[in-house]
Amino acid sequence: MLLEAHRWTGKEALEEGIVDMVADPEHMLDVALDLAKRWAPKARMGVYGLLRAELWGEALQKFQSISHVHGRQTSSPAKAKL
Repeated sequence: MLLEAHRWTGKEALEEGIVDMVADPEHMLDVALDLAKRWAPKARMGVYGLLRAELWGEALQKFQSISHVHGRQTSSPAKAKL
C-alpha cells in the first residue's frame, strides 16, 4: 500500500492501526502535546541509536567489512537497552 502511494483518511488510518489518534486540524497540536506528556516519563536516551542498530546493524557490519576505511566508526553505539 505504501509503495502504491495509497492515501488514508484519518478515520481509515485509525481503523487500520496506522495511527494512535486522530484530531481536527485546530486541535492537533493540543492532542500531540497531551500524547507527548503522557509518554515523556517512559522516554530514554539513545533509543534512536538502538533502533537504528537493530534495523541496519547486520547490513552496516557487512559494509564495514568490505569498506576501504576499516575500523572507522561512522555512528555511535546505542546508549539505551530495551
